[in-house]
Amino acid sequence: MKTLSPPQEKSGFSNPEVMSQVQKERGEPKRMEVLDILEKSSQGQIEPQKFYDALAYASNNDPNLRVIRANNSLFIIYNLGQGNAEVMMETADKPRALVDSVKQFFESMRKAGFKSVQLGVSNSEIIRVIKMGGFEPKLMGVGGQQMSAVVGL
Repeated sequence: MKTLSPPQEKSGFSNPEVMSQVQKERGEPKRMEVLDILEKSSQGQIEPQKFYDALAYASNNDPNLRVIRANNSLFIIYNLGQGNAEVMMETADKPRALVDSVKQFFESMRKAGFKSVQLGVSNSEIIRVIKMGGFEPKLMGVGGQQMSAVVGL
């Protein structure tokens, strides 16, 4: 198995200041710490450190649970098998960056061989964001503010 060589000094990948400047020039959001994402996403309803600890423990001990990051969004994935997964999203992204994060996430799930992703949605704007990312969610289980959406990949 081949391994990648370390980044070149002038590539910017080894220098956080250079990467920060590149992100700024591209209009990319500033990269937040995971705890800051969890704090902003939960809006004070959970303790970010406890959630982080539980998430770290679960992802280290359950081979079906993984976390993917895109911009300032975390996608917590539970592999149901046969190309299906359940997903929970925690985000601190602004709307434009969120569309990019969702698109990156679904594209990576497709490349990983998944066929469908199911997610609980409490904010109907997320459905619009998924559509703006180029995917067509199918709504099911709509009740009050909670609904479930399945996205075919």
